[in-house]
Amino acid sequence: MYSHLFVEDPNCLGCCITCRGERVSAIHYVFGLAHLTSEVVNNDTGEVWITKDSGKREQFTSGMVRDTQEGKPRFDLIFDGPLTRQILIRLEPLKTVLINAFFDWYESPTIEKATITILELSDFFGGLSSFFDDCSGLMVRGAIKYTEKNWMLASGEPELKRFKSSACRHFGQYILRNTDENHGAAVWFNLNGFHYVESKLNAK
Repeated sequence: MYSHLFVEDPNCLGCCITCRGERVSAIHYVFGLAHLTSEVVNNDTGEVWITKDSGKREQFTSGMVRDTQEGKPRFDLIFDGPLTRQILIRLEPLKTVLINAFFDWYESPTIEKATITILELSDFFGGLSSFFDDCSGLMVRGAIKYTEKNWMLASGEPELKRFKSSACRHFGQYILRNTDENHGAAVWFNLNGFHYVESKLNAK
């Protein structure tokens, strides 16, 4: 079970309404704070996850809005070729099957390979039930940040490329044990988004 907290974002440059002219969700007005970021607390484990906010947005022609990639690592630029895969396996030998599954997806994305990746990943989060709780928390924070189901507006090649790039970044940060965000849940989100857009493109 999860509780949702809303706290002032220390990265805010000022009032959401005036400093960047961005859309502000109703929750901002209800709580009367200048800028909010959502925290999700797992009441069973005490874990607290946040979705980081740079304060900058990238809007796609489809209408989908995402946080900017500016200043974030681009793991997708180092995943080509055999070396990075082998280094990560040496770094995390207990996650060899997971790493191979993700790289197999990266090199030739299919929904079957994405499914195998997520099943392997969920084992490190206490199983699918616990992992999907984390994914649900991620989606709640995203709904607050961008509005519900904003990601489903995605429909083109730029969004497809962005989902793949972000999947690589979050996977790399998960393997490197970065705990600033729930990177495992973010891998699920971006794989799901990639194949959602792919299905739209294939239907054209």
